Amino acid sequence: MSEEPIGRIERKAVIFNTQKYNTFDGPGVRTLIFFQGCPLRCKWCANPEGLERRPRVMFKEDLCVNCGRCAEVCPTGVHTMDAEGRHVINREVNCIGCRACEKACLYRALSIVGEEKTITELLDIVLEDKDFYRMSGGGVTLSGGEVTNQPEAAASLLEACRRQGVNTAVETCGYVSA
Repeated sequence: MSEEPIGRIERKAVIFNTQKYNTFDGPGVRTLIFFQGCPLRCKWCANPEGLERRPRVMFKEDLCVNCGRCAEVCPTGVHTMDAEGRHVINREVNCIGCRACEKACLYRALSIVGEEKTITELLDIVLEDKDFYRMSGGGVTLSGGEVTNQPEAAASLLEACRRQGVNTAVETCGYVSA
């Protein structure tokens, strides 16, 4: 477990996924950390769930039985039921990421992507596989969304990884302000 000085306010990042044991996004065995938020809206985007910086509701309509449990527990009105009793997601209302709907859905039709994590929490995930990195020449790759959309958090995580001797890489579209 990594150590933080007592009383220090720690930087956080909004992350929508982590993938371990990846061999495609840099040399060796890697852990990928996907930062949420991107300024672009490319039609070919490989991770559209990571475009918005805020939590996002993912809905599998084929699993939904229109029971209304999500609408009953949603504090913001993202989930409602229409006049015919069908589940509707109101995309005009921002999800706050409370995950109440996800917990209430008995059929796993809903999931929330995007969660705040501290740099220490992310580093702990990375360090779980340090032996694999050492043996394979791997490390951690920051991806997204767009990593540079959260530059301070990305820089803090990269520096923490380097202090631990973990190889780092960044996948970026390069759309950053100078």
